[in-house]
Formats: sequence, C-alpha cells, structure tokens
Amino acid sequence: ATTVSPLMVVVSNSIQSYAFSGSSIAGTGSLSKWGSNPLTMSGANTYNGGTTNYSGSIVLGASSTGSGNSVTSGPLGKGTVTLSGGTLQMNAQTLGNNLSVSASTTSIVENSVNNGTLGGNVTGSGTITIQNSSGTSLSDILTGDWSGFTGTLNYNASVGIRTINLFAQAASGTFVATNSIWNITSPSNTGSRLSA
Repeated sequence: ATTVSPLMVVVSNSIQSYAFSGSSIAGTGSLSKWGSNPLTMSGANTYNGGTTNYSGSIVLGASSTGSGNSVTSGPLGKGTVTLSGGTLQMNAQTLGNNLSVSASTTSIVENSVNNGTLGGNVTGSGTITIQNSSGTSLSDILTGDWSGFTGTLNYNASVGIRTINLFAQAASGTFVATNSIWNITSPSNTGSRLSA
C-alpha cells in the first residue's frame, strides 16, 4: 500500500461510519474528528501533527508502538491526542500517545471489549470519564505520567467489579495525581478497585 502525507485530514461524519486502514498516513499533518458517527483508525501511521477528537468516537483498530514521546507508529500517528469531546474507544488496544484534555470539555474513554491501556503522559484541565459498557469486568491500565493533569477523572464501574491499575509503569511504585480530582463510582452491589 502507498503511504500518503496529507497536510490535514478532517473527518466530519454524522451519517456514515468511516474506517482508515491499508495505506499509512505519514508526514507533519494532523487529523481532526467531528460528527456523531465513529471513525476507526488502524495501521502503523506516523503522522506527527496530532489528532483531535471533538465529537463522536474514534475507535482504535490497532495498538501503538512505543509510548509517550517515543511513539514510532500507531493508529493515531506519533503526535499528541487531544480530547475535546466525544469518545475514545480503546477496543482492547494500547494507545501510547500523549494525551491532552482540553479545558471545559468532557471526553469519554470507553473500554468495552477487553483490557485497554493508556500509555502516554496526560496533561490538561478538562474532564475524562473512563467507563465500561461490555457487560463484563475489565481492567483499565494507566501507565503514563499524570502529574500534569489538573482536571477531573471520573471512573464509572457500571458493570461488575472494575479495576483501574495504577501503574504498571512506576518502578518507584509512585503515581502522582495530586493536581487532579478523581471520582470513582460503582453499582451498589459490586465495587471498584484501585491497584498499584
């Protein structure tokens, strides 16, 4: 497949669902997602202009290679992923890109197939809601540096006993979240676990 290097990709899909696979996207361009329907991103993309989700869902169809500032390829390229609304559907994949959560926005990270991993560093002052609609108990694994995140994390254990794993990355055994607010909820007959 031929690699493409567009200056900018804008997806606005309120009627159809789209999927990008096959040819990889390279270069310095960016990708922006608008519209209520999903966009599935697969392949070893290397574009480094960043990805921004404003509405609808971005579905991961593959995992990143590397994490943080060392991502070499992945479904959302190598740049920062900015959450400005909508849903990031993990789809049992690992996203290594750094995340920026825009101020005064709420974004959902959905984990509905199997365990998903956010491997990048997280900054910003918006709200992230991590949730599970699978009907089974799953773990959400966070392995990046969240010390630059000053927003709110809502963790909704809506089904079964959920585990948020803090943190496979920390050789020191330390996870810094002193600058943010964490709200953890679960059904009355089940529960949530924090695991380090």
